[in-house]
Amino acid sequence: MNIGITTTNSQANFISKYGSYAAPYTALDGLGHPRNKYYPLVSVGAFVFMFVMLILTKEKLDPMTNKPLPETTIDTILKYIKYFSFALFLGSLGFNGYMYFLVYLPQYTKWIQALPDAARTELLAINTLNAVMSNVSQAANAYSGPGINIRL
Repeated sequence: MNIGITTTNSQANFISKYGSYAAPYTALDGLGHPRNKYYPLVSVGAFVFMFVMLILTKEKLDPMTNKPLPETTIDTILKYIKYFSFALFLGSLGFNGYMYFLVYLPQYTKWIQALPDAARTELLAINTLNAVMSNVSQAANAYSGPGINIRL
């Protein structure tokens, strides 16, 4: 059994009809999504790097006396890298907050207000369909078996 559903046609139609409304807003694409979706990945990467550095710079104990070992040059370098990674993480969080609240959100608000009512309704339908398709896709992947090919 094959089931195929796509939302790309409705998205393409929306962009061809109303994409010009997003032209004055540099942070938005034709569907109102942020143009650069990779900024949050920098924060995630910085968090992972910071977590690894926290593990690497854990205080080492002497197994015989159970007292801290003296700090070596490598430990000192790792400590400063840990501080740098923490600063990188905080900086990326601040940058993402700035980009979202002071750049993307005001432009999205102005864009959505400039759209005609029919376009807002169509955009709501597209976004709802995408959310439903995502949930159906996850369920289909969970329950696909031999002889069943669910393609979304």
